[in-house]
Amino acid sequence: LLDLVPLARSRLDSRDDLSRWCLAAGDAFPELLQGRPEPMELVLRELIERDCYPVLQRSLASHVALVRAYLGQWDLAEGYLDHVRRLLEREGLPFRQDIVENAYSATQALALFRGDLAASLELIKVKPVVPNPAITAFAGLGCLAAYQTGRFDETVELRRWAELAAPALQHGTLAMVQALVSLVDGDVAAATEHALRAWEGARHNGILHGSILPLTVSLTLRTGRLGDAHRVLDGFGSNIEALGELPWHRAQWEHCAAMVALAEGDDQQAWVAAHRQLEAARAGPFPLIAIDALSLLTELAERRANLPMAALLAGADHAARQRIGYLVPVLVHPEEVAARAERLANAQPDAFARGRSLGLDEAITIARRMRGGRDRPSTGWASLTPTQRHVAELASTGISNAAIAERLFMSVATVKTHLTQVYAKLGITNRTKLAQLAHLAHLAHLAHLAAHPEQEPHQQGV
Repeated sequence: LLDLVPLARSRLDSRDDLSRWCLAAGDAFPELLQGRPEPMELVLRELIERDCYPVLQRSLASHVALVRAYLGQWDLAEGYLDHVRRLLEREGLPFRQDIVENAYSATQALALFRGDLAASLELIKVKPVVPNPAITAFAGLGCLAAYQTGRFDETVELRRWAELAAPALQHGTLAMVQALVSLVDGDVAAATEHALRAWEGARHNGILHGSILPLTVSLTLRTGRLGDAHRVLDGFGSNIEALGELPWHRAQWEHCAAMVALAEGDDQQAWVAAHRQLEAARAGPFPLIAIDALSLLTELAERRANLPMAALLAGADHAARQRIGYLVPVLVHPEEVAARAERLANAQPDAFARGRSLGLDEAITIARRMRGGRDRPSTGWASLTPTQRHVAELASTGISNAAIAERLFMSVATVKTHLTQVYAKLGITNRTKLAQLAHLAHLAHLAHLAAHPEQEPHQQGV
């Protein structure tokens, strides 16, 4: 496609008004593919001001909307899609897949990024009237939604759409579709080859790379191809530098960095990367990536033998997946997510139930605060932050949450959140055990002061 821009310049008559606009859009297209929509927006803005060439406006607005969706700028993306709808209404045309293919793909992407899998699945119910290359992108996003929700029959059907649209295309989006269908068929080796082909085929499309990355890395790790996983991850790291700060891409990169670190047995690096993934997903916000981060943190907490924290995160992860239908995560061993949730629910039923009661935003907040300082342990009394320790000490005396909130100048809801974190870190479920641990911590502190009388109380954090 990029090679066609100079060809078009040599063939089109620059004296023709429409040709000039098409060439201006063609010059802006490489920037758009790298996540920089501003040059294309300038072209579109002039077209809108002149109120000319509505078909070209629809095309450019659809492409810009797709990129803005990847940037996490959903209001802007919706604005461009609304402009497409207004243009269609003026012409008496419906907002339909065979009329505005790229706008339909942008709508599909927006639903997927927002974690609205129900809306994404609703879109793929509309079968294409006439096969065309743009269907490949739409089918790719729809196939991903169908796979993640366990709609495997739809996944196979969408491959047929993509192949009808581009029968000779064996890279990029179509190869990603073939990888997902191979997974449905249970052929992980073939899925890995298709994913790597997809990765290579999309190397000139920085935006598309972000969608293919997690599938490719997870499959190469599942088949023991650690070298390929590193090659893909490092290549995308360079891509991020060229693209600038794209929230979706940053979140996906951290997600894959955590998976690679886990595969190498570097739990500490995986812990750091998974928390960075959570931060990037929260900033988007990208709910599906945030949920995958909770899954990774659950696994790491279990490996650290912190079962209360693991069960709390597992409960929150399980509830979030059930709410939106995200049943098949893009992880190295996706089947382990459900198995781990069942195991932790049996081992720590109270913590798991508490996690299930949390909304996604609440779970993210708790997971972020569980990260702790660089030198702070992840469990035990010493793992508590100063605020958590204050709340715990007051709660251990038996006063109410409302009284704690009044003393510490915070809301009752914030007190409850702190206590949930304290219970998870200490591996307890009630205030009786909290009072026992607080008493032991106080005795240990007095013993330390007796042994080191030269230290002032404020140096001990009292």
